[in-house]
Amino acid sequence: MPSNQEPFTFEDLTEICRREQKSKYPVEVRPDFYLVVRECRDRLKKEIEREFSIDQYSLKAKLASNQLIKFQEKSQQVFEFRFAKIQSMGLRAALGNRVDLRKLTPEELEFFNLIVEIISSKKSMLIGGEFTSTRTIDNYVAPVKREPVVQEVPARTEEIGPPEIVPEDEGAIPPEDEEMFPEDEEEPAKVASAISEPAVENESAAESPAEPEYMLVRILADIPEIAGSDRNFRLKKEDIVTLPLPIANILIKQNAALKINIEL
Repeated sequence: MPSNQEPFTFEDLTEICRREQKSKYPVEVRPDFYLVVRECRDRLKKEIEREFSIDQYSLKAKLASNQLIKFQEKSQQVFEFRFAKIQSMGLRAALGNRVDLRKLTPEELEFFNLIVEIISSKKSMLIGGEFTSTRTIDNYVAPVKREPVVQEVPARTEEIGPPEIVPEDEGAIPPEDEEMFPEDEEEPAKVASAISEPAVENESAAESPAEPEYMLVRILADIPEIAGSDRNFRLKKEDIVTLPLPIANILIKQNAALKINIEL
């Protein structure tokens, strides 16, 4: 990494992700972008290891773990944004259009050249009439081999004797016992009632409002830097802020925040 540039941070990645999401073409990044992303990820991992060695249940350990998860999610998003655009640029270049390659990193430029080479080669083979596939579409899908199911028949160790003869009257219900098993005419109604009751519960559950995603809290102590979905922010004692529900619950469990209930 060049010595004249500052270390890459979570805020830098968040800003690049925001710009990539809005731009039709790859945005400008430093040439060693993928290298510094890996270095920043490694620093965050070491930070987690340090905090976990002190107290894995502490607030700092949980916040560091949350920041690493957010960092990995955003780095994945940036990769998907940029490489989808590079593939589109490769197609346009293979069709003879001019594209701007100045904002690509060396790794991305290598991928771009490979895309152009493949598309140009296939274009000349297909449109030029030099290539015709004899394979059908079904042949492109590898068949799934299914092994026959073998059922094991257990060996009989006991001798099979003659069938036991049961008198006809022994299996029948005596007339005096038939009164103990009357036909229940109300049974269909009970079944219908049993079926309808869960439906009512489901309707009431569907009508119940969803739990809020955010919580209004009062900060009881100075909090170190927290990784949010779009940016990092610091909290000071006596601040009243609205936080995402998972982070708010963590702070409340650590006695670092107090939930504020608003009565309308």
